Amino acid sequence: MWARYDLGSNACSQRPYCKAAGRAFEAQRCGAAEAALWSLLPAFCRWPEDAAESFPTLAPALGSALSARADLRGPLTEALRRLVQQVRPGG
Repeated sequence: MWARYDLGSNACSQRPYCKAAGRAFEAQRCGAAEAALWSLLPAFCRWPEDAAESFPTLAPALGSALSARADLRGPLTEALRRLVQQVRPGG
């Protein structure tokens, strides 16, 4: 399931352009949408059935985001905690 999505990319790639163009409200909306999307990640890590086969694909994106984006550390570490605690044996 996770392998189909590129979690390393920004949810709203227009945010820097909006900021540079002086469109602060649009940039703020993009940032809020991005934060809302990332906050969903821990829910997708609840009792995963495909963690063993999907994690190698997901790990580089999570690692990059974890080191580069301090604002995402909360949802990322919560997602990783759930993966470690709730992974299904053999799956």
